[in-house]
Amino acid sequence: LVGSAIFAFTHSEHDGAAEHGAPAVPAEVIAANEHQLRRRLQSGDRPVIYTYWEQPTKFNPKDDTMDLIENWQKAWYDMGWEPRVLTPQDALRLPEYNPFMEMLVNPEMLPEQSVASYRRWLAMAASGGGWMADYTTFPLNHFLRHGRMLPNDGQLTVYMGTNPTLVSGTAEEYYRVAKHMGATATKMVERQMFLNENYPEQANSKVIWSDKVALGELKKEGLKDFIKSRNDVMSSKAAEGTDDWGGVMNCNPSASMRSVAFMGLKATEEENRGTIARKFVNKWRSQCEMTQVADDH
Repeated sequence: LVGSAIFAFTHSEHDGAAEHGAPAVPAEVIAANEHQLRRRLQSGDRPVIYTYWEQPTKFNPKDDTMDLIENWQKAWYDMGWEPRVLTPQDALRLPEYNPFMEMLVNPEMLPEQSVASYRRWLAMAASGGGWMADYTTFPLNHFLRHGRMLPNDGQLTVYMGTNPTLVSGTAEEYYRVAKHMGATATKMVERQMFLNENYPEQANSKVIWSDKVALGELKKEGLKDFIKSRNDVMSSKAAEGTDDWGGVMNCNPSASMRSVAFMGLKATEEENRGTIARKFVNKWRSQCEMTQVADDH
């Protein structure tokens, strides 16, 4: 099963690369990548990579999130991981769930997506910690051994600065950081409530304050060693050698990157987001040689 799953969706889409100005598929690179992956899978069980999803309250018939998650699962599985999707039911398993939610002052002032961004940290804590990725973050290079043994002795590590597109840490670390982020959200809600009451011209019914914004604010506050931060995830824009994804990939900056984040990715009339992300990663693999990500210190 593992052998047949490796790069199961790559070759058919690689064949047309030259038609769009990209170099022909280097067969030796594909063979070397597959050999590396098979060898690493033989060294132990698959490490788990989690993502998180909540059902939106408003139904959108054009929502392609499930297709995107399916492609996310396949991408991580094909790289040797065991992808799993967490939901609010997982967050509810955490004994500290209710105290955390009660800490948020007037959570209805936070947009639905902001509350979900905090809830996923609780789901990770309830699941024992480990690796978490946005379902818009796809793997590039090998770091399976880090999946079996958390970097930085399990301290919470964010791999795209303070943007939690890819995160690792123990269960205790996920909850520790979640409490700090929740406190910043509460502070911002209280500030907006004050403005609403005293300065009508600055009134607002919502406070945009996601986990990404909260981590950035905590960093501004100068909390030394609050979390470990690395730059091992690149934006899909940084890997594009041309404005057209059919062109040549820029392999140099991605040589040591764990993953690629498709931030702000939008579907087109022809293709869903999952298809766009999958084709991008396949094209990258057809032109760039995968490497082993160096150990963290």
